[in-house]
Amino acid sequence: MKVLVVESEEWVRDLLVPWLQDAGFQVVVCPGPQGPDFSCPGATKEGCPLAEDAELIVLDLELESDLLMCGVAGWELLHYYRSLDKPVVVLTGFEDAIRPLPDDRIAVLPRPPDRDGLVEAIRVLLLTKELHPASERETIQEVEVAGDGSDGRTTR
Repeated sequence: MKVLVVESEEWVRDLLVPWLQDAGFQVVVCPGPQGPDFSCPGATKEGCPLAEDAELIVLDLELESDLLMCGVAGWELLHYYRSLDKPVVVLTGFEDAIRPLPDDRIAVLPRPPDRDGLVEAIRVLLLTKELHPASERETIQEVEVAGDGSDGRTTR
């Protein structure tokens, strides 16, 4: 099974790749949108061949483009990957303003994840996809937005 890891931090990529390889996955790495304009094939009509070839995506929602607030954002890539009907493991932090809600195609883990949790999330998502293939492409229906509700979060 081929897993695409989209992560702008080299130290996190260096942590995740051996874990996934040791678990038996073929791993392809992408640093995400890069300067100077922080564009990405996943945000164009041509699409991303790395994502199209992968069975599952591991995506850090805090990419370099998000930190600099320019170009293609992590959440835009998440929508693109889901439009391809790819299961996605989303790495997110407490400070992230937008977090997807987990479902049968999305797992949400803290950044950086622990090894066992990451491998288990990938296996569960791949098994779920195998048992319940989608009949049509999906979009993300709900996200948590920090800071909008009385408890600091609102679900939309």
